Amino acid sequence: MRLEITGRVDAGSLEHTVGKALDAWVAKLGKDNPAITEALEDADVLASAITVDFLLKPEGSEEWQVITTDNHEGIPELLVVKAETDAKGELLLDSVEDNDGKSDFSEIEALIAQGLPKSQKPIESIYHPSDLTEIDCFYFKDEDVLISKTVEGNAVVQVFSDTEGNEGLHVDLIAEVEYGAENLQKLLEYYGELEKLAE
Repeated sequence: MRLEITGRVDAGSLEHTVGKALDAWVAKLGKDNPAITEALEDADVLASAITVDFLLKPEGSEEWQVITTDNHEGIPELLVVKAETDAKGELLLDSVEDNDGKSDFSEIEALIAQGLPKSQKPIESIYHPSDLTEIDCFYFKDEDVLISKTVEGNAVVQVFSDTEGNEGLHVDLIAEVEYGAENLQKLLEYYGELEKLAE
């Protein structure tokens, strides 16, 4: 099973909050399945992996912030700290490391990072509007990233930017990349994270 907790959890109360959430779940489960509750009552519980997303508020700052690392020429990547424990649950201090300078991006994520436009020059789409079905759109400071599906089911990422021209401000397509259908979910997750980091 997996326990997911969203919202605010102070770092110092993490263990307490996790315990209370498990207790509340067992109590709710017991109303419909008393036999399962009895079986779980004296069971040992072990967390095989823990992922915690931290927000930090430096002294003097009003905003909660995420820490990022710049592994891809100005494209922020979430800073991820990794650690391991031994068979007894003791932290292996030598295992504590982060991804600063060595990206955790998968091959597809690295391609996405490299595929973001370096220039604002307008390009022509190779697709007719009827060839694409819009899936989602993500907004950054000066760019919109539209993710669509082709008739064949492949994922298409298009980047649009507001540009100033002789006729005033208008929106131009400045990048367009097609990926295999199996990468659609990863694209949505990646640009969703990137959008949060840009807020």
